Amino acid sequence: MRTHCLAALGDLWCFNISTSTWSNISTFAGASPSARFSHGMTSLGNKLFIFGGNDNSGSLDGLFLFDIAKGRWSQVNGGGDWPVARYSFGMSTLDAHRLILFGGTNNSGVMNDMFVFDPASLVWRELSVTGTLPAQRAGFGMAVAGQRAIVFGGTGGSISGVLSDVWVIDGPTDVAWPMDAAAGLFVGIYDWDTVLLDATAGRNRILGQMVLCTRLFPCALQVVGPSGPRLGILERQGNGSIKCADSQGCTGVWLVNVQLVCLESVTKSPASHSPLASDSALISLVNVHATGCWSASDGGVLRCFGGGGAELRVSNSSFFSSKSSGMGGAISAFACTVRVEDTVFQGCRADGGGGALAVEAYTCYGEEGVVLSDVALIGCSFISCAAANSGGAILIDSSQASATMTNCDFVSCSSNASGGALAISNGAFAVASKVTARNNRALVKGGGLFVSDDSTVSLSHAHFVGNMALGYGGGAIFTDKSEIWLDDVMCQNNSASAGGGGALFWDGTEPRVLGNHSLSVNAGPSKSPINGLCGVGNVAMYGDCLATSYAYLMVAAMSSIVYPGITIEAIVYKKDHYNQTITIDSESMLQMVGLAKTASGYEVDSEISVSGAFIGLFSHGVATLLASIKPKYRLVDSQRGITELKTPVLMILMGADTATGVEMMTTPYEPPFATGFDVCPPGYILALESADSSGARRGSCTRCGISQYSVSPLAGPTSGSPSCFNCPPSAECKGGDEITFSRGRWVIANGMYM
Repeated sequence: MRTHCLAALGDLWCFNISTSTWSNISTFAGASPSARFSHGMTSLGNKLFIFGGNDNSGSLDGLFLFDIAKGRWSQVNGGGDWPVARYSFGMSTLDAHRLILFGGTNNSGVMNDMFVFDPASLVWRELSVTGTLPAQRAGFGMAVAGQRAIVFGGTGGSISGVLSDVWVIDGPTDVAWPMDAAAGLFVGIYDWDTVLLDATAGRNRILGQMVLCTRLFPCALQVVGPSGPRLGILERQGNGSIKCADSQGCTGVWLVNVQLVCLESVTKSPASHSPLASDSALISLVNVHATGCWSASDGGVLRCFGGGGAELRVSNSSFFSSKSSGMGGAISAFACTVRVEDTVFQGCRADGGGGALAVEAYTCYGEEGVVLSDVALIGCSFISCAAANSGGAILIDSSQASATMTNCDFVSCSSNASGGALAISNGAFAVASKVTARNNRALVKGGGLFVSDDSTVSLSHAHFVGNMALGYGGGAIFTDKSEIWLDDVMCQNNSASAGGGGALFWDGTEPRVLGNHSLSVNAGPSKSPINGLCGVGNVAMYGDCLATSYAYLMVAAMSSIVYPGITIEAIVYKKDHYNQTITIDSESMLQMVGLAKTASGYEVDSEISVSGAFIGLFSHGVATLLASIKPKYRLVDSQRGITELKTPVLMILMGADTATGVEMMTTPYEPPFATGFDVCPPGYILALESADSSGARRGSCTRCGISQYSVSPLAGPTSGSPSCFNCPPSAECKGGDEITFSRGRWVIANGMYM
């Protein structure tokens, strides 16, 4: 390892050529670079750039900018082919708007690679230089003359001693967009060149599929338009597209100050490809405005996939009226790193999910080849975007996908499924801070946000206003079997007109709030610990603020005395976790079933006969059942007035919740059967069926008919078999215990008139 005895310095000095004086710049804003030596430094306009160097502990690879006019330091965080840490290299300004870097050394050895940095796009590109390369070297002199970089001397790697050779490298040049671009005849245009666009409509066109690094297309393409109010115009006609695939050797596509105009709005038919596609490569857009693009594939404007080096960077751009017949009306990202800043998506649509942006993982060669997607959205606006499936603006749909959203707005977006603005599903992870969702609409669930299938979402400092869920519920937010954390979330004027939870609906996992508070089942909507969650104006069919799916069944009415075989009424309410009746349910059904207790719990008891309307349909969350229960008796003693059941009778009301598929049931209930001489009401007898193998007989109370009577339910003409008596002479029997005597004095003895 090479060592140094040099002292690393971190001071900044300025030499005034007019006065031939030095001055130390000791007062500045921002964090300055650490002390170092053998770094690169060059100026571009009134900006001073510093890269790399050595601080006696190792090589550095940071890029810093000093704004001379403002006296401010800032670190530059860009992308692309970032050079490895190095020192004693050459760096200079190229063509007044780029930096060029060559060679240098670090602990791994001496280098002869070359890079170009574009401050406009914040992207480094490694140049694929043709011809004979200069030998690896460090500590050399380098200067730029026109479009040429000149290198002299230095110390070499494989060549011992000090070098004295001179090399000239033709640097990048600016060229016009070729008229024959569609034919693949980018003649004389190299990877490091910049293709310039003018603002003339019809001049710069993509007519066919341009697969970079094939035919005569370059392996890297940088397209730049004017920086003024009129941008460079690039028109896509038919199936025109630019594809950058790492497998073909393409290293990236950079578009700066470009208006991308797709003519599908004129032809009224989609193109087969997205205008821009990345397969494991980089696409960078700075101040690019795409209009009217329509793709039959995923990604109306951009399709990024493949994993590895798949990367998409977008800043200060816009997507207007773009459409995908698949997923992602503007952008589709499958195993792609995406960063979008200060960008507007307006009027974007997808026939699948994600009206503006769809994000999924990418599976190649089976499950072992799953590559995750990572998305960062900063300062973006989504306006009037729509999807036929979930996610009116954004769909994040994979356990291998994650997203962060900061300072983003979602306005008037819609989904014909769930998640009017956002849908996070299939185990995805998302963090959203300082987001606003206004006037979004979902046909089913989650007018603003829909979270499902074991996904995890952290939501902080968010406002949901005027969102609507027209189906199951969650006017602002719907979370289904997922984990969601809430901090400073405000909901106002949201509605679930046909469902529950005007502000928030949850199913499965209870949402948590900052400080590990819980939405207590007993708290009720008006006592939520989330400040502002239950704001003014939230409305729903049930639970104007908070609501859940089925939690329990409440039996509101049941007879206090049950007679065997005589109809009883049971009124049952379907309740959520906040004790609110789920009034949207008019489809689920309940059944009254007899149970037998076992060592492991309960099972259906065939010994108990249930008849009548023992199946009830819910109506607005309330079900009424009219049923009769016929148990078996092991002992009926008419003399002593004793009735004993064969086994204890347990009943339950149960059925499937049609909304969730969850089995609903009451706790086992032991009906309070009347016993003894009161086992049946007056005028009834306990009619017993044939005995089973154990001697037990099923019994039910039967009312005596006309010309019959009963004054004791256990009595009868035949001993041990209760039955009705025939009407006595000189008496009129109207049934039951209604009997009128015309003469004589009659008394009751042994359960009959005598």
